[in-house]
Amino acid sequence: MLLKKWFNKRQIERRQYLLEAIDNQLSDNDPDGIAAVFEEMKDRGYSSLEVKEMFAAVFEGELHRLNNAKVKEFDRDRYLQALKALK
Repeated sequence: MLLKKWFNKRQIERRQYLLEAIDNQLSDNDPDGIAAVFEEMKDRGYSSLEVKEMFAAVFEGELHRLNNAKVKEFDRDRYLQALKALK
């Protein structure tokens, strides 16, 4: 596996977890509108994996914000706006 060349096991597992979370969000369309943003980005020429990778990066950033700030809950609206900003 090419990823093993650059990433350690922990990084690979984190990436897989994040991509699985994105798959779940897309299948549930939660937050509401994520599936539409996904399709818009694919229509702009990105592959499904590229879009999922970008979404995962934003999701990871929001998780870090949640852990490092004095924020009590995940802000779905903020997250969706960040995804829309990728366009």
